[in-house]
Parts: sequence; structure tokens; C-alpha cells
Amino acid sequence: MTTAPGYTFHGDFMNAWDPGELQRRVTNCVNAGYICGTDGDPIDQ
Repeated sequence: MTTAPGYTFHGDFMNAWDPGELQRRVTNCVNAGYICGTDGDPIDQ
């Protein structure tokens, strides 16, 4: 905990994904509405 005011809080983001792989997963999973496995391929349900 800290006593600093809340407006000093911040978060950092570092993107380590390979851009092509990230795009493949977004296209094949997120945009397509599928649940995907850890390999980034849709799983059978």
C-alpha cells in the first residue's frame, strides 16, 4: 500500500507478441467468435 494520491498510479504495457501470430489469433479466434487453445487454433466443442 501507499499513501500517494490515486492520480499518480499508472500501468505499463509491453507487447512481446510476434505481430503475425497475434494477428492470426485475433482473426481466427476473437473475430471469428471461437474459443481457441494454447496453440491459437479453435478447439472442437
